[in-house]
Amino acid sequence: MDILVAAHSGVRWLVLLAMLGAIFMAFRHLKDDTWTEGSIKPFSLAAIIFDIQVALGIITYLAGQAWSDNTFIAVIHPLFMLVALGVWHMAIARARKEASGSSYRVLLIGAIVSLALVIAAIPWAS
Repeated sequence: MDILVAAHSGVRWLVLLAMLGAIFMAFRHLKDDTWTEGSIKPFSLAAIIFDIQVALGIITYLAGQAWSDNTFIAVIHPLFMLVALGVWHMAIARARKEASGSSYRVLLIGAIVSLALVIAAIPWAS
């Protein structure tokens, strides 16, 4: 169990870096009118890292029944993280569908909203 918690805690830094990188890249390309098939790859990598983090969190949550003692950890943290992951995946899907210069705006907004939800759901006290 401790290994799962340590992995979940460690991967969070990768998620933070990936989401900050996604925000930076989307902001940097905001004025671009070009969109290629490969443009989505860095954003998809951020989603994969986020997916791994959420999967580790779900496994940790299911394996650790002691989490039910804390309402924030038992309800708010997993709910916000799942919503944040959903927002990020929806932004990527919409950007892929638009496949234009405005896709970067969609990705920027999606990354900012998703990261805000992640930061709001981090259990800072523990």
